[in-house]
Amino acid sequence: GSKASFPRSAGWWRDGKFGPDVIREVARAVLLESLLGGITTVADQHLFFPGATADSYIDATIEAATDLGIRFHAARSSMTLGKSERGFCDNLFFEPVHRMSATVW
Repeated sequence: GSKASFPRSAGWWRDGKFGPDVIREVARAVLLESLLGGITTVADQHLFFPGATADSYIDATIEAATDLGIRFHAARSSMTLGKSERGFCDNLFFEPVHRMSATVW
């Protein structure tokens, strides 16, 4: 796709265009395609949760996997330093260690 169709900025996320309901439906489509291709186990590692709790997005993905009956492992990672602290990710995406480590699934 072109830069216009998928901007590198995170405005699409901040604007709420991809909430948990949309994530659930996208996950269903991707997981169904995996099943149709013979893939029966999927591990999905999420990284960015700007402006929302990770739980709502991960839960939506888990619900989609459960509905389809595919084996699914949800994982997460985090960027703990933003550009303002000499990290390489935009400050919108960075997550302090204390907040990241408090998330338990």
